[in-house]
Amino acid sequence: MFGLGNVELVSTFDAQSFYSVCYALKGSQIKHTTNVAKDESAGIVKYQIFVKKKDFETAKRVAERMMR
Repeated sequence: MFGLGNVELVSTFDAQSFYSVCYALKGSQIKHTTNVAKDESAGIVKYQIFVKKKDFETAKRVAERMMR
């Protein structure tokens, strides 16, 4: 996993999954989000979600559950 100070990368998501995972996580758990790939003409938009280190395991489980 990629770590940056006190945050951890949960995963990279498509737009629909990104919004579902953000909705499922508590707002206080999400430390940062970023758009990493954007080609709207090809229908490609990817986002990353970073959370506080102490919330990483919970966020990872939530993301895995939402991706099923």
